[in-house]
Amino acid sequence: MLKKIAVLGLLLSLVGCGKHYEHVPKEKDVLERKVNALIYEKRVINPSLKSLEVNEDYSLDEIVFRSVSNSYKNKEAVVHYYSGRGQNRPVIIAFTPMGVGEKFMREKSPYFAKRGFDVACIKTKHAFLWHEYDISFSAKLMKEAVDDARVFMDWLGKKEYATFGLSFGGIGAALLAGVDPRIKAGGIAFSGGDIAEMIMNSHNSYVKKYREYRMEKECLNERQYFDQVKRICASVDPLTYAGNINPKNFLIIYSAFDHVIPSQSTRRLYEAAGKPDMIKLYNVHYAFFQRRYAMGKIADKLEKVMK
Repeated sequence: MLKKIAVLGLLLSLVGCGKHYEHVPKEKDVLERKVNALIYEKRVINPSLKSLEVNEDYSLDEIVFRSVSNSYKNKEAVVHYYSGRGQNRPVIIAFTPMGVGEKFMREKSPYFAKRGFDVACIKTKHAFLWHEYDISFSAKLMKEAVDDARVFMDWLGKKEYATFGLSFGGIGAALLAGVDPRIKAGGIAFSGGDIAEMIMNSHNSYVKKYREYRMEKECLNERQYFDQVKRICASVDPLTYAGNINPKNFLIIYSAFDHVIPSQSTRRLYEAAGKPDMIKLYNVHYAFFQRRYAMGKIADKLEKVMK
């Protein structure tokens, strides 16, 4: 009897490892979600500007304006803008790793400024996944970050932009590249598409705690929760719009041993985006030396396209 129980337990553990569910929404629902994400509130903004730093390589300004936000108490959009010396420099729209990467972007954005780009770093208001809020809150945060970026792009007035993002910030960059034709080139690292796949198969302790808490809170099993995330996040999932990305002008970097973003999510975005250039690394989710290498490769790609 004990042997049977042990064998059964082993089989269940194997079945539960790396589940890949398929959710096929109705064609009408897909079209409606695409239209909803493509539409944003175009408006005139009167931002406030505050100088944060000036040095020989670049100047850093904090630009604040009214956000499109209706899901969080902070109604202001904040952009940290790194402008270098010279005229007509290409502009990169960069996304922080969803509320937890501001320090990282403050450290890394100057690299692009020194490479000849201006960088508009969109400061996200909150962590993408927060156990107190359901997945619809996360979807709203993502759309608001991208909408705020597009309003800022309107204000800046350039005809072409590039985009960049790491980790969950890469979702924002890939989404922006898919919904806004002004994005001419882009690069993401340690990110991907299929948000439901990311959440359900991530081995990161924070993401695991989030999904377990939400499933218990909402009384859903794994299959039900996957379907819910797939349905709610369809309008902000890069996979939905990846066909609009020019694969010749895009670069994807991922790690084979990424414990946060499953490599399957990256592969799905790669396929949906028309198989752009992709670099495979062998380490955990953005280890320090990988970050530097990834940023260098992405800067090389953006220089080739934008300059």
